[in-house]
Amino acid sequence: MEKYNGHYYIGRYYIPDGIDPIELKVEAPIEWIPLAVEGNQILLFTRHCIKWDLWDTKLNSWAESFLKKIVDKLYEECFSEEEKEMIIEQPEGKLYPLSNAEIEKYFPTKESKKAVMELVERGADDITKITLEPSSYWLRDENKAVDEFGNIYEYDEEDCDADETGVRLAMRVDIDKSEKKDCGECQQIWDPEEIII
Repeated sequence: MEKYNGHYYIGRYYIPDGIDPIELKVEAPIEWIPLAVEGNQILLFTRHCIKWDLWDTKLNSWAESFLKKIVDKLYEECFSEEEKEMIIEQPEGKLYPLSNAEIEKYFPTKESKKAVMELVERGADDITKITLEPSSYWLRDENKAVDEFGNIYEYDEEDCDADETGVRLAMRVDIDKSEKKDCGECQQIWDPEEIII
């Protein structure tokens, strides 16, 4: 697990072009914000949305949702076996969205709740570049999400299949099992006012 500028990098994913079906994608490390440390565990949260997908075709719990199946698949695809050994199983799973209460705790302002989806595009002279698209994202509560302006909103059954809603995920990592030698730095809890997107 690498650390740079206060953030952590663990796992890899593909940044898509936002076209359906995908025509262009590039592989990149997943960037994580440290939210809290409890004992030998550090709670991490993706800085950006790493995917767009629906919650389900009906309102139901996180555990029973279609999105949970997608996230479980992401876990298998995005992390090496060595990285998987660092990730601690929680009642919500290895990877999961934050709840409404958690997002309010760690991101108390609208500005800090905002997120983007990274998209790749082929520019002039066939040069690939990354653009940032403001994005809403799901919360773990079965009918709540955050919009692109940082507002928490409730959605109904007609909106739970909105497949251009972002996926931001949390996980707990065992500090002792990570490659980090000086775990003292982990104690510096992230300040939500310092986020830059």
